[in-house]
Amino acid sequence: MTTEDSTAPATLNADDELDMELERTVDPVIVQMKNEDRITKLRAKLRAEATITMRTSPISRVLRRDWNIVSAKLFLNSIETDYQQQIRRDLDELHWQVDDLLEQLKVMPIGKLDTSWMVPRQLDVKVIHPLTASWLRAFRNFDRCFEILINAERSQLITRKQRFAFSAPVQLAYFSFKATAMKLPLKTTDELLSEAGIAELQPA
Repeated sequence: MTTEDSTAPATLNADDELDMELERTVDPVIVQMKNEDRITKLRAKLRAEATITMRTSPISRVLRRDWNIVSAKLFLNSIETDYQQQIRRDLDELHWQVDDLLEQLKVMPIGKLDTSWMVPRQLDVKVIHPLTASWLRAFRNFDRCFEILINAERSQLITRKQRFAFSAPVQLAYFSFKATAMKLPLKTTDELLSEAGIAELQPA
């Protein structure tokens, strides 16, 4: 793996500039995606653009950081049919974990949560492959889940440790999908958790 292909450490800490924007407005903050040049270079048959709104800071940050570079790598690596099936299997697992988390949250006695303090993020994404469209659907559902979890913690209905336990399976499934899509070396669970900073995800 070259330096160009590597992504920044996923500590998910707030960017200073974005934090200043959040303090000044309650409107959606427009977030500039990273590595946009990786998408524009490709000759993809499918090209669609969408403006999406994400409710939580950590999930929008992951999408901002990963979307273009992972999409580009997935597009190139999925040309090989057998390998595309491998990517699809990992993506199916991500969907399964997100759907399972949604079902768990539906039966939790948490009632109506206060989300008035949250500032959404607006992102412009370019979709160049059906699998990336599916990935986006999974992440939007995970964003819904994470919104519930951070507000349940904020309301002291669950602990931070419980929030981590709920979200960890989805995040591990995501990092497995990402590694496969980019043909990165597989890592152990401990390495993935350490690299992602999952235990320190903050509801900024």
